[in-house]
Amino acid sequence: MPSRSPRILAVVAGVLVVVALTACGSSDKSSSSSSTTASPTQSEQWASDTCTALGAWRTDVKSTLTEAKANPTRDGISQALGEVRTATQDLARTIADFSPPATSASQQARSTLSTLKTQLHDGVTKIEQTIGGVSGASGSVEAVSTVSGTLVTMRDQMKTAAGKLRSLPHGELHDAIATVPACEKLRADVAASA
Repeated sequence: MPSRSPRILAVVAGVLVVVALTACGSSDKSSSSSSTTASPTQSEQWASDTCTALGAWRTDVKSTLTEAKANPTRDGISQALGEVRTATQDLARTIADFSPPATSASQQARSTLSTLKTQLHDGVTKIEQTIGGVSGASGSVEAVSTVSGTLVTMRDQMKTAAGKLRSLPHGELHDAIATVPACEKLRADVAASA
């Protein structure tokens, strides 16, 4: 099965292109100031980038979980691990690159995302240890169960982080997460789990 990492990298690259285009405007700098569409604030751009990265990770992990269940062998699980590891590393790098702007809630946002990165890293480590202990058909079935449970836990940790971001104190970051289109799924997830 094809690796998901190129798709994740493509999403992140797409986000970077959007950021670059938004920051630079059109090639004619004088025309950008007369545009009728207001440029997003730093908080809005951060919220959009962060929500896009979280959504891409979630989509990738969901797909990987489906693949692991469809191919519950050591090779299948190992491939799933590789995809989850790559997606998680991409997410961690993206989060690090898109530091929130200096606002009253930026430290809380950084802390939430730092905790999430640690949790996701721990999840990948647990999956690696599970795969290392696989032997025989029954071991593969048990491993799929453990890997699936770990992926669900990682997904729930992402939802918890999303909820914390959604409930940042009122201000620029809170307002950005509450309004930017890229965070629509995050807002829906938080509302559904409330």
